[in-house]
Amino acid sequence: MENIVKFSERQIAAWKRIAMNVNADVTKRDKLIAKRDELQKEIDKLNRIIELNEMPVMEATNGYTTSELFVKKVIESDKVDKDGRTVKTTRYELRYPETIIPVVTVDETDVQNMQSISENIIDNTSEIQ
Repeated sequence: MENIVKFSERQIAAWKRIAMNVNADVTKRDKLIAKRDELQKEIDKLNRIIELNEMPVMEATNGYTTSELFVKKVIESDKVDKDGRTVKTTRYELRYPETIIPVVTVDETDVQNMQSISENIIDNTSEIQ
């Protein structure tokens, strides 16, 4: 037989008062969670659109995105528009104009490791033949 815990009316009244006190915060938290979930869905949708648009670039550059390859530069000119604001020109310039993709630096130990791995592969394939 289970032991049933009984609480006094005073304990229940105190807990009820606590529930009333935190109710506004709980409601606010639930609304913020709903907003966060809605924003996360929108972020996921934008990420899918970006990924689909950048797919050809990523395939051609071994996985680099346009934000990794280009830098956005906003150039202010001396001209003024009809509202009195300065006219700005936006340009996208290659981050690495010589190579298009980022330059990879290799340690001397990495080169030695790669050479030993390739030598082992060559040795293993010659043994199989």
